[in-house]
Amino acid sequence: MSRIFLFSRDPGGARALIPLLEPLAAQGFEALLYGKDFALGCYQQAGFSGLELPPDVSPGELASFMGRLAPDCIVTGTSADDFTEKWLWRAASQFNIPSIAILDQWMNYGVRFSSGGLSDAVHDRDYTPDRIALMDAFARAEMLALGFEPQTLVVTGQPYFQWIHERSRTWTPQDVQTLRNQLGIPLDARALTFASQPLETLYEGRSPYGYSEVTTLTAILTALQTLLDDPQMPPICLIVKLHPREAPDRLASVIRAWSHPKLRIMLNRETDPDEMIAVSDVVIGMFSMLLIEAFMACKPIVSAQLNLTGDDPFVLSRRGYVCAITSQEALLAELRGLLLNPPASLPALDWIQTPTQNVIHLIQSLTTNG
Repeated sequence: MSRIFLFSRDPGGARALIPLLEPLAAQGFEALLYGKDFALGCYQQAGFSGLELPPDVSPGELASFMGRLAPDCIVTGTSADDFTEKWLWRAASQFNIPSIAILDQWMNYGVRFSSGGLSDAVHDRDYTPDRIALMDAFARAEMLALGFEPQTLVVTGQPYFQWIHERSRTWTPQDVQTLRNQLGIPLDARALTFASQPLETLYEGRSPYGYSEVTTLTAILTALQTLLDDPQMPPICLIVKLHPREAPDRLASVIRAWSHPKLRIMLNRETDPDEMIAVSDVVIGMFSMLLIEAFMACKPIVSAQLNLTGDDPFVLSRRGYVCAITSQEALLAELRGLLLNPPASLPALDWIQTPTQNVIHLIQSLTTNG
């Protein structure tokens, strides 16, 4: 029986690994699930128990651990500001263990494989696994343009997308109403979910995008204040969905400054992403993965990137599925249209339909030829 070591640190990486666990076991693999920090909570939320790597583990300790464990393959997520996955790839190479990194998003390609961090200009691809499993050919083209080696890049699809797609099709109107009741969303209210991201924390208060979670939430509240003065606009429940890495204090202080008799605001961290999408009439954010998940679940989305500087980080606007909203006037108009006149249909995202099995096939090819 081949032993597959799986590790992630960030929520996106954890969610890309979770759909592999049961199919791997069903096909005769022994899955050794490890994690640290935010990934462990994601595993638990999905009903799996991962073993914890120490938060301060060193490259040498990881290499010794891999030498003792001697798995047949290492499969990881990727992180922009943590080096554990990178050290694992290097340790795998030292012991001739094949390694695979599953990419979960169409952004920060360079920093995920470099010796630098998010705030650095170093994108040297100093850390590279044997294979990088990609969401689609679009991601492969963007990474080739950055200088990644073609033989490293394998288009498999993203396993979490398959999970989200299948999960979204199981929700019944009764299920959704039950969830709305549990969350306290009024019956007559439109549910608008803001998918926050901890940009100020990640970039130490110097977001390179021209906006942050604070400025974006402020812009949303400013627009809602105007919209709710319109007698035609129904009450709105704004759900601020906190990122797992985000402390609530900063956004809570923003929220306290706003009130309207037709507006209810709540902070939420505990609700599963798919449940949050199910109860939402519109999902708004900057470039969060939650926006992509909502789009796949056929929910209207808004990418609010007011005062955007530099390249657009959101793949769905880069590919023309939606338009990034870059001004307060455009945000007001977009929210008015979506909340008063929801679209009858939405474009479908072109995604690879069997990503979980594709990744397992990749694992099989490396363990067979290893």
